[in-house]
This record gives sequence, C-alpha cells and structure tokens, in this order.
Amino acid sequence: MLMTEGYKYLSKEEIKIGEEYYFGQLWDETGDGEELLESRCIAMYDQEICDWLVVNFDVVVNADDILGTIVKVTSVY
Repeated sequence: MLMTEGYKYLSKEEIKIGEEYYFGQLWDETGDGEELLESRCIAMYDQEICDWLVVNFDVVVNADDILGTIVKVTSVY
C-alpha cells in the first residue's frame, strides 16, 4: 500500500488513482521539485512491497509554494 508523506495533516493516507493530493504529500523533498512537477511523475518507496513505484499525476492547481500545488494521480506502477 503506497502511502502519502503526511504533508500538512501529519497523518498518512493510501494513494489512490483519481484522487487529488498536495504535491507535498507525494514529494519527500529530495531532488528537484520543479523538475518532478514538470515531468508529472515521481518515484515513491512502498514499505509494504519494499520497492519503488512510479506515481504519474496531472497538475490541477499551481500554488506559490510548490508543496501546496494540487495534483491528481493518474496511474501508479
């Protein structure tokens, strides 16, 4: 089960296709956040399967603070 980073709410939740999240819930702040937003995908580590998964997303609302940008998950593989 792939989980969010807990940005803003401090609690983690399962990432689901079709749902919207703050970019800060997906990004662990390593690497170039602007580049990741432009690529519309991010690698996330899944603790349950002990492997990396790619999360694809569309940008829904740009925010001045990159962490507050809202994205919609389109696929996870």
